[in-house]
Amino acid sequence: MKRYWIYGLFSLAIMLSSISFSGFLAYQESDFANVEEPDPFIKK
Repeated sequence: MKRYWIYGLFSLAIMLSSISFSGFLAYQESDFANVEEPDPFIKK
C-alpha cells in the first residue's frame, strides 16, 4: 500500500513540475517578462 502512495506522490510531483515549467515558459514568452527590464525612456 505504501508503494502505491509513493508512486502517486512521485507522479503528482512530476505533473506539478511540468505544469510549473510550462507556465514559466509561457511567462518568459509573454510581455510580463519585460517588466523587470529598465525602460530606456525613463533614463532620459
